[in-house]
Order: sequence, then structure tokens, then C-alpha cells
Amino acid sequence: MDVSKDALLPPGLSPAVHWGLDSARADLLARVQGLPLHRLLSPASRSRVPVNAVLQERPEGLEEAVTGYLAKGIQTFKIKVGSRSPGEERQILETVWRLSGRTARFRLDANRMWRFSEAARRLEAFRDFPVEYVEEPLCPEDLPHLPELYRKTGVPAALDESLAEFSPEAPVLRGRAVAALVLKPQRIGGFRAIRRWCRLARALGKSAVFSSSLETGFGLALLAHVAAAWGTAGVPAGLHTLDFLQESLVTEETEIRE
Repeated sequence: MDVSKDALLPPGLSPAVHWGLDSARADLLARVQGLPLHRLLSPASRSRVPVNAVLQERPEGLEEAVTGYLAKGIQTFKIKVGSRSPGEERQILETVWRLSGRTARFRLDANRMWRFSEAARRLEAFRDFPVEYVEEPLCPEDLPHLPELYRKTGVPAALDESLAEFSPEAPVLRGRAVAALVLKPQRIGGFRAIRRWCRLARALGKSAVFSSSLETGFGLALLAHVAAAWGTAGVPAGLHTLDFLQESLVTEETEIRE
């Protein structure tokens, strides 16, 4: 069933409201039909969605946190970069690399902080590690230099906030400089917009990585179902964020069941 067709919704809705209404409608339809939501969205959906961990711990708590994530089977770690010294950031990666037995993979997130020259210099510090991508490495003014940054460092980018600034026909999306599209439904909108970006990612050979905007446990559960249906198979989603909330009605990790 194609739930990505727009319902009779009033015009001018914010992306977050559109996403909320679409997901509520789809969840109701799934319950009426006795299906898990991910199966309603796609008959080819998966029953498991791998996730990455987001490391924001202080140095004294880093080893304990990483050991806990590894015990859960998490092997991909996202690290915010740009607010610490290059040496401190490299030390984080070295710690994860050592504790994982040199099997971990890394995602960096610069939050659009760097000018081109600084991005090129900072990424040099991570050449020894398996970095899948750096999310939003360049400030808006230098965004056109993404291909040059990839040629210089060999580290591809992932686009999150910048997706709103590119049309699907943008040349930068078609080259190797961009490896992944980070999809946050609260920013993108309803199912039709989400499906459009997922299809584009698949057509261009990019990963469609669903990610949290720090939703509650209920929001994360919906995102897990959408990621199971439309995300790139085998690619960890950015949904391991429930621990960042001081309180939550959901106290257990989300599990997708048939």
C-alpha cells in the first residue's frame, strides 16, 4: 500500500507536523490491517535496523561507554568534531579503535563549522582510521568546495541540513564527494518527501541514513520502522539517542517485531 500519497491535509504545514500526521495515519492503517508499520510501508522491509552510537562522553567516562556500546553489538561510532583540539579528537578515535579490536567504523560530524582550509587540515588527523564520512564538514559559504575537499582528503561527506540547499539535480550529489544523505523526517516532512530522497539516494548509489532529531521514544520507534522499510539495508541509522533524554516514558530500547 502506498502510504506516501498525500492525504487531504491543509497546505502550509511545517515539515514536522506533516511528518507527524503522515506517520500517525500510517500507524493507524497498519494496526487496522494487523501489520507492523514497517511491513505496511514496504513488503521488502527488514526486521532489524543497525544503529550507530553517538559519543559525547567526557574522557574519564569514554572507555566505559564504548565498552557498553560494543557489548550491545554496536560497531559504528559517530563523533562530533570541531569543538575539541585535533589531538583530543584523535585520542577518542584511538580509544574506540583499541577497545573494538580495530573493527570499529567512524562517522564524524562537523555541524557546518569549518571553512575549507580548516576542514582539510582537521581531516588529515583521521587518515589512519576507517571514516565512513564526515557529516556537514563545510560552512554554507564553502559548501561548493565539497568535491575539492574529497579530492584532497579522501573523506566523503554526508549531507544533513544542506539537503535543503540542493535540488535533486545538483551535480555535487552525483559525484563521489557525497556518500550519504542523512534523513531527518522532522526537517524533511511527510512520506512523499521522504520517499523522494530515498529513491534519489538509491538511484545515485548513496546511503539513505535515517537519523533522530532527539525524538522521544515514541518518535524513535516510528523512525525505526521507516528506516527498516526505506533506509539503505545494512547501513546503521542514527537512532541511538534515547539516553540523551533526562526522562522518557519509553524506558527500553526500541525493538521491531513481526
